[in-house]
Amino acid sequence: MKQEYTNRLWKTQKEYLKKYYWGENTLWSDGYFASTIGNVSKEAAEDYIRNQG
Repeated sequence: MKQEYTNRLWKTQKEYLKKYYWGENTLWSDGYFASTIGNVSKEAAEDYIRNQG
């Protein structure tokens, strides 16, 4: 889902995004997890990390 959103943004906002991001089709960090919605268990965080694309 994240990659689809990223691709869509790069197709429509390429000139703007090139000013701020080092690589094309890149918006997300490969090694960073942050819980922003409610409480997340350790197991949920580990599952997310194992299964991220």
